Amino acid sequence: SVQTSDINLEVLETENQLATKAVESGAMSLDMVRRQLTAVTHHLNEQQRQHRQEVAELQRLLTIHNHKKTFMETDLEDCTEMEYLRNVLYEYMMGKEPLVLAKVLAAIVKFDANQIKSVISKEEQRITLLGHLGFG
Repeated sequence: SVQTSDINLEVLETENQLATKAVESGAMSLDMVRRQLTAVTHHLNEQQRQHRQEVAELQRLLTIHNHKKTFMETDLEDCTEMEYLRNVLYEYMMGKEPLVLAKVLAAIVKFDANQIKSVISKEEQRITLLGHLGFG
């Protein structure tokens, strides 16, 4: 029985040591999991920060692109309008369809109603005068 007690005591001590190691191993594992969780959380936060920076940069570039696109469209429209004005003015100065082109020019430069009326009246007088002189 002393022998059985000694064996039981040894078994108990071995089981106790194994239990202690298991608890220590579990504690180590828990500590390791906590460290891994902290590292992963830090990495995730860094990725989110980088993502926000990338989104902000893309928004900035998109704003610049849209501004340039609008500017280029406006610039192109201005060039087209200027070319049209140039052609109409040339035709007017060459004496082709003066009454019609006077109305077109007044519309292009956005004369008010009184200005348009004055221009048309003056152009009609000029046409009448030229007709009397034999140039019309």
